[in-house]
Amino acid sequence: MAKDQYSRWKAILIPAIVAQSVTIAGGLATGREVMEYAGQYGAYGSIVIAVFAVGMITMSVIIYEFARIFKTYDYGSFMQRLIGKGWILFEFVYVIIALVILAAVASAAGSISADILGVPSFLAVTALLAVSGVVMYRGREAIERFKTVGSALLYVGYIVVAIVSLSYAPGNVTAVFTSMNTSAVDASLTDAVVSGLVYTGLLLTIFPPVLHTLDYQQTRSEAVLSGVVTGVMVVVPFLLVYISMMAFYPSSEIVGAEVPLFNMLQEASGFYIIVGYSLLIGWTLIESAVGHSYAVMDRVDKNIKEINIGSLEKIDGISQQQKGALGLGFLLTALLLSRVGIITLVGTYYRILAYMLIALFGLPLLTVGIYNIVNTDPKKQPVPTSD
Repeated sequence: MAKDQYSRWKAILIPAIVAQSVTIAGGLATGREVMEYAGQYGAYGSIVIAVFAVGMITMSVIIYEFARIFKTYDYGSFMQRLIGKGWILFEFVYVIIALVILAAVASAAGSISADILGVPSFLAVTALLAVSGVVMYRGREAIERFKTVGSALLYVGYIVVAIVSLSYAPGNVTAVFTSMNTSAVDASLTDAVVSGLVYTGLLLTIFPPVLHTLDYQQTRSEAVLSGVVTGVMVVVPFLLVYISMMAFYPSSEIVGAEVPLFNMLQEASGFYIIVGYSLLIGWTLIESAVGHSYAVMDRVDKNIKEINIGSLEKIDGISQQQKGALGLGFLLTALLLSRVGIITLVGTYYRILAYMLIALFGLPLLTVGIYNIVNTDPKKQPVPTSD
């Protein structure tokens, strides 16, 4: 009984932990995403978060149940089942999104390591690359352990950021909401709702790395409960950062900063907390790199196994060493893209890619996905193979 209970909680929590750890990347770790899609709207940011919360819980539940019914535990097979031949376009979009996210994190990590720790950007990023490669080389169990520990540490980090910020100017947070202050931008409630929907669309990119953990789920109740837990775990860090930002709203030095959380901590905390935050950025780079790279490498591995042409016919996937090497190459490409700058990446590139995700993933889930879930008998679906 104890073992069955452990398996049930593993089925519920592991997908949520992986989703949350991948989410705390790019602009969320730096605060740039939160500022772009909620923080700059001031009090209206609460509307953004409400829409985002409902959207994430809904999408998580649909995705988990769809994957459980059709045994689609990698994003290639999932998208083939959802949108047919359009899955090829999604693969292209997903790789671009993963690269852009990693570029945003790398840009922040390199800058902070040089400014605060006095470590040259190149050396800091090289060290993080090495750790990412080691984790990917050691395989799925190592990745899940790394993310489980990391998720706990990251939550502690964001709680500390919230405490420091709210202690610095608690009255300002109350003033923002009582006066419905939105002075940093000229925006309406409609703009806030749209921003929440766009950000939900953007966060659909977290699910490809999560899919390989869904084979733990055996029942609809596990899929639904895990989806709800995922939505909550993804939204809570976003909410903590947003509330922290309201302590400084509408300061242009925070609203317009490349790394808002760094600027906030510089103003409100001491040296050791800033160093701790710098290490947090490094951890998020590793988690983001491992999560997205593993999903891409998993697809490469499966595609090679399925190709029966010429010399590829005898190749049974790619080795752990090859996965590690490909993952590092993937991250190096993201580092080149990081030269664009985090504000442009988060404000422009993310938004364009979000609309593409909504078209290719979000709308099909809400139509084809729900239809197939309702009208398919899961007992008639094939049992997944060991591959």
